[in-house]
Amino acid sequence: MAFLLVLFCAVGLVFVGVGLYFLSEKNLNYYSGKKTMVRAAGFVSLALGILTVIMGIAMYAQPQLLEYLVILYLIVLILVVFSTMIVLKKKK
Repeated sequence: MAFLLVLFCAVGLVFVGVGLYFLSEKNLNYYSGKKTMVRAAGFVSLALGILTVIMGIAMYAQPQLLEYLVILYLIVLILVVFSTMIVLKKKK
């Protein structure tokens, strides 16, 4: 079970790092024409990273709820990705 905690925390921190990189001024200036898309990707990546770390800690703290937490995580993940795609499609 500790492996899942380490895995989820590592992946979550990678997501957070990517989100912070996307939201940095240097990156936003580089993609000046597509600032909205880059900013949306940064916020989504940041949110997914925080969600992944929280889920990893919750799975470690409550192992009897592992199946329900995984289903909840996947549902939230799919909703976030699809809602981001819809919002970016409407912005074009």
